[in-house]
Amino acid sequence: MRLTAATLILACFTLTAEEAVLWEYDFHTLPPGWQADQWWDFTDSGAEIYVSYGGTSGWLGGDFGSFDTTAFIPDGTDSLIITAEQLLSLSGNNSYSFADVSISLNHGSSWQSVFYQTSNYSTTDPLVIALAEEIQGGDSIQVRFQAVAIGTMYGGSTAYWRLEDFVMTAYGEGLLLQQCSWGRIKASWSSTPSL
Repeated sequence: MRLTAATLILACFTLTAEEAVLWEYDFHTLPPGWQADQWWDFTDSGAEIYVSYGGTSGWLGGDFGSFDTTAFIPDGTDSLIITAEQLLSLSGNNSYSFADVSISLNHGSSWQSVFYQTSNYSTTDPLVIALAEEIQGGDSIQVRFQAVAIGTMYGGSTAYWRLEDFVMTAYGEGLLLQQCSWGRIKASWSSTPSL
């Protein structure tokens, strides 16, 4: 049998696209490879946290995210959009609470906030985060969601956040999506008729 160039092209090819969904989760359950602390619940309504703290100095809160897994941003990406349905309610009385979405491009060594909201804020508008300057093709990305209530001797705060239908999408002209594996090449080698 002879392996021709055409066979290799069919066995190992590169797709180009204008968008690529990197992650898509409903958050009804904790996604594979993600971690959450005890304050986050995953139900048919999505991921949710409710924390309240006050009367003494301190804080209570939690985070969940892709601490053990990454998504790889395809070459050719010029922007990345993170979306989720949300219900967010933050309140504080002589104190504050906050909600934060952070990304890491270095496997969790450092985190960069890309969405931050503080007390006395409420919304049901979808969460939409657009990233362009922060990312480039070939990066690996992780994401973290965090909600915290902070208290003082003179006041307290609450944070409630529900997230559902999370999607992370890469955009760009001619995104390079590799569809190649050694197994695919070997399978083509053994099944290619000689010409």
